[in-house]
Amino acid sequence: MPAPGQELLGWTQTRLQAVQNALEKALLNTAKCRQVIPKGPDLIGHRVVVIPNIGGAPPIAYGPDIAATPVQIYVDFTLDDLHAETEEDIIRIISTTAAQVGTLEDVEIVQGGVGPVFGPGTGRVPRNVGLARLAAQAPPGGPPAVLIGAGGIMPNGAQLFTAIVNAVAALEIAGRAGQFALLLHNSLMAILRQPRVPGGVPLITEVQGLVGSNKIASTSALDGTFAPPQIGAILFRLEPPAMDIVRTQLPRVTLVARAAFTNNLCIEEDIALRILEPAAVQPIAY
Repeated sequence: MPAPGQELLGWTQTRLQAVQNALEKALLNTAKCRQVIPKGPDLIGHRVVVIPNIGGAPPIAYGPDIAATPVQIYVDFTLDDLHAETEEDIIRIISTTAAQVGTLEDVEIVQGGVGPVFGPGTGRVPRNVGLARLAAQAPPGGPPAVLIGAGGIMPNGAQLFTAIVNAVAALEIAGRAGQFALLLHNSLMAILRQPRVPGGVPLITEVQGLVGSNKIASTSALDGTFAPPQIGAILFRLEPPAMDIVRTQLPRVTLVARAAFTNNLCIEEDIALRILEPAAVQPIAY
């Protein structure tokens, strides 16, 4: 079913599907959090998301559920009638816009209320403040951050690997063993892509063996200043999942207005991060 206003563009069902495919592909490639954080159930149309919360202290039990509302993420764009006639041009601008939506999605999941990232026409519409974030602060009820301890400068490979080892050990000692995923800043990922010694395997190969999965992704939404005590990486358990992402509105293209042979459109989605077990989420700070 077309999103509101799409029928006014005169797009065929084939073109609508091509647009949706391009949108989803761009989001998959640029929204790095969704590459490692499990996908929760789609709650299409829900105005409130209930977040069950397993406490960290024994005995294991559910704490009070959190009722939160999703956040709308959007990026506006314009498409003139000339370029609206060519599917290649349509797909190109859809992909470019969706890539910005993917970056905003990471910022929302990691940081929360930071406002527009790319200037006018981009942003988020929070319904309330009930959602926790990954790096605005450590999840309430979660463990204290493991420190890299590089003294405010870029860590070397040995320092970063040691911090990841300590993070895995912290979760295992707390009874949260299993396969893990790792989300870290782009600069830290660059360190992992280098070998310990010339000609050796990249350090990320060792990290994959350590965490028991290849769910390792980088995002600029985490802190890259190396300044203590900012959070540069997040380690969390995959199964049972420590967190997931739910969608209450699937990503879609919406026609906002039309004037002077120009279509004003928007790519939007509604999402919520659910931190289901804070004790299985381990921040790594500088």
